[in-house]
Amino acid sequence: MLDSEIGTAMEINTLAWLRTPIGEPQASFNDFEIHLGLCASDELTDTFDDNYIPGTKTLVFSGSPFTIMADPEQWAEIPLDTPYWYNGSDNLIIEVTWSDGSGTFYVYKWVTGSLRCLEAGYGMGSGMLTTDVTHIQITGDVGLEPSTFAEAKSTL
Repeated sequence: MLDSEIGTAMEINTLAWLRTPIGEPQASFNDFEIHLGLCASDELTDTFDDNYIPGTKTLVFSGSPFTIMADPEQWAEIPLDTPYWYNGSDNLIIEVTWSDGSGTFYVYKWVTGSLRCLEAGYGMGSGMLTTDVTHIQITGDVGLEPSTFAEAKSTL
């Protein structure tokens, strides 16, 4: 996600995807993980780890098996195991992986016009770039980065 789409620094607590009317109301995935991290570029390269600002890739959710469910036209929410502090100035990478699973759970996508999505088979280090990105809802606590009163006073 581009920093301009998020708009502010925040502690991310939940991610959600908007389910389409087709497919099944739930699906199960093995070795399901979500990583969040920061990216300096507005477009991705075809190598997953090269897109992250070094040291920012963070595992925020894992489950095996993990079942996701939602009614058609509803958001499927995933509360994160570990909240992620997003700084509000870099772009955000949301990387979702799983080894295999069952069921069909379709979510809406939109065309961005730039190469902002990277798809690949499980465990592959590189993949295929696309302009299609899933509709993602980010929720959390909006606020300033933690600091002391003295630090806040000195910057004003």
